[in-house]
Amino acid sequence: MLIETRQHRLALAICYESLQPDHVATSASLGADVYLASVAKHARGMDEAHASYATFARVHAMTILMANCVGPCDGDPNGGGGRSAAWLDSGARVAALDGTQENLLMLDTATLATSVLAPA
Repeated sequence: MLIETRQHRLALAICYESLQPDHVATSASLGADVYLASVAKHARGMDEAHASYATFARVHAMTILMANCVGPCDGDPNGGGGRSAAWLDSGARVAALDGTQENLLMLDTATLATSVLAPA
């Protein structure tokens, strides 16, 4: 599924599929330039996920935004590993939260500026 805006074609992905090379490649072949991944991953898998998203961004020249949960998840009280992040189409990670922050990471795709919005 793609969402088209005036400036971008956004591809949506969830946890498992977001780390499948064929899913990202299909999204790129459909013209997506931004890949939005919503995941629920444990801390132990986040280093590998970050490396994969950086590679996908570079290989497919896509901006990638990944949102992960923190706190209890999937029956594990330590659960979600957090570390939501954004990568530019060069593969460079421009921002990342830590493993405990309950914040919203935002990327302005026009200026490439990032900001963090904390809950009220």
